[in-house]
Amino acid sequence: MSEPTTAERHERLQALLQDRKAKKGRASRVLYLCLDAELAATLAEANGELNIIRSKIEEATKEQAHDKRQGGVVPIDPELQPQLDAAEAKVAAASEAADNATIGVLLVALPSAEYDQLMKKHPAPDDDAASKDFGADVEPFLDALVLACATKVQDRDGALIDIDPDELYATLSSGERDIARRYALEINQRVASVPFSVAKSSSARASDGRSKRRSPSA
Repeated sequence: MSEPTTAERHERLQALLQDRKAKKGRASRVLYLCLDAELAATLAEANGELNIIRSKIEEATKEQAHDKRQGGVVPIDPELQPQLDAAEAKVAAASEAADNATIGVLLVALPSAEYDQLMKKHPAPDDDAASKDFGADVEPFLDALVLACATKVQDRDGALIDIDPDELYATLSSGERDIARRYALEINQRVASVPFSVAKSSSARASDGRSKRRSPSA
């Protein structure tokens, strides 16, 4: 396969810039929320039971002799295998039910100017040291950041759902809100990576340029 020409590379870079301007190329993350609390609790309980069974199996295998004739693999205790199968089936059923009640909120990082402007709209109180260090009134700013970054809501298959992010955010639990705030902050504070080859070559050029400079005359 032939190398792209300079014009082709530049065209590709221009397309990537347009993607970034249209939010496609910015850092993003999906916040998944199960709208049915009972289904979410059932799934959590099923996962807990599965972890208990797996712990029992792990302990049982440690006590069994290491049989090299079976390739070093110790079989699962016959009494625990049915429990494992039942626990895995329970998790699968609970996951399917929870998935049908789960939505995904796409969070996309803001341009730096919009991020800075949002911070200015939430100045840190004089009596709040943590907010002063952060540069804004932390909780109100993060709540506003989540809503500013929320671009669309979709179902398990990726189809768009007509749900107002503001109304949805008002229903979140304290734990869900903390996760949403963390996601929004992470995507906006992510540092873009520079390919090592680019950084190395740039550094080498700068070093070479400095080496050719004349020292000031005495």
